[in-house]
Amino acid sequence: MSNGMNTASLVNYRRVTSYPFCDLSGEVLFEKIRFELLPGRAGRAKEFRYFDPESQRYRKPADADRWLYRLPEVTAAIAACATIHWTEGEKDADALVAAGVEATSHHQGAGRVTPEQAAWLRNATSIVLWVDKDVEYPEVGAYDAARRHDLLLAAGVPGARIAFVCARGAGRKDAYDHLQRHSPDEAQPVAKQAVARLAALYSPASSSRLGYPRAR
Repeated sequence: MSNGMNTASLVNYRRVTSYPFCDLSGEVLFEKIRFELLPGRAGRAKEFRYFDPESQRYRKPADADRWLYRLPEVTAAIAACATIHWTEGEKDADALVAAGVEATSHHQGAGRVTPEQAAWLRNATSIVLWVDKDVEYPEVGAYDAARRHDLLLAAGVPGARIAFVCARGAGRKDAYDHLQRHSPDEAQPVAKQAVARLAALYSPASSSRLGYPRAR
């Protein structure tokens, strides 16, 4: 995902939507903008750019990695003791919210979650971590979910409050795919040990092939 003004590289893409990232008061700090490949054009299926409303430029603000998607709503849900679903992408989080549950996402891509982002969920009574299942490189999604889990533990969330799930059914990669046929509570549980075993196979090369920056 680009951090700069490189919009010339998007001539083969159309803008689909934007995901606003807000502070606790609801003020928009930055947007993550999603572009999808035009039919018949060559390139990755999707691209993203950051937009900084303060400068009105396509760039990533310096403190962007502090923030989670839908933070005001998530904070209110934590206060109400609701379960929080944490996905690898904003599209998945929006789909879960539309299906009736509370959800959030980090914005940097697989494996790049920060301790500051995990700390927002330290008081949650229940957290569901969605594990993406890429067919060719399933270890990337497992690595990302394992990192979210470990950072939550470091933030003080008891392990008993954290569960792993994935999309039910072959060929269904993520929460969005899962919700095309199933409800959130029909997600497939995944054992922590299984996530750890798959995450151990992760390499920066597999992440790069999926178009993500190198994980931290």
